[in-house]
Amino acid sequence: MSTPQQRWQGFVRGLVIFSLGALLLVFTAEYAVWLYWLSLAILFTGFAIAMRYYAGIFMQRISSFGDAKRLLKRLDERDK
Repeated sequence: MSTPQQRWQGFVRGLVIFSLGALLLVFTAEYAVWLYWLSLAILFTGFAIAMRYYAGIFMQRISSFGDAKRLLKRLDERDK
């Protein structure tokens, strides 16, 4: 299992690859068909990497809601 910092770094890495693919798509796709397909492949690869790590970040955030809920319940019971 990776730490939140590793997930964040993986997400940013995927985002950079995605951005590179988008830039290639915008600036080089009109010159050759193979550049178009290459830039699309880079774009989708970056998207897949970013979403893989974002899913881990999202799941960690969702699971922390349960912890916060239990903590608030415990504090409410203590205040009574």
